[in-house]
Amino acid sequence: MVAQLIGSFLGALLTWCLSFDWNFSPLTIAKDNSTFNKIEEFKLTTTWYQAGLIETLNTFFLMLVILSFTQKKEIPKSAFGGAIGLVLTTLICGSGPLTGCAANPFRALGPNLLAGNFFPLAIY
Repeated sequence: MVAQLIGSFLGALLTWCLSFDWNFSPLTIAKDNSTFNKIEEFKLTTTWYQAGLIETLNTFFLMLVILSFTQKKEIPKSAFGGAIGLVLTTLICGSGPLTGCAANPFRALGPNLLAGNFFPLAIY
């Protein structure tokens, strides 16, 4: 868990450095992008307990598919990526506007701590 948290933080730091976007505030980025404003409106209306339930279900479904596929010998290994990718796509499209769809608590903590957004800390 410590390695995941460190990796999440370092990955967010690397992404931030490579993007050359030295501004962390999503509201200042959103001024010229109406789609982003709509997503932020949904995220702001999701309460912490609703977001916690959504993220718990996201993590459950993702791990259910990963464990179901990888522990059965009769399923070809070439199908793992497609199944896991399809589940992630579905989760991101469904709950992305509501919570950002981390589907992994440690994947969410690093970028949000770096950005100073403490809403996910209340969820996890």
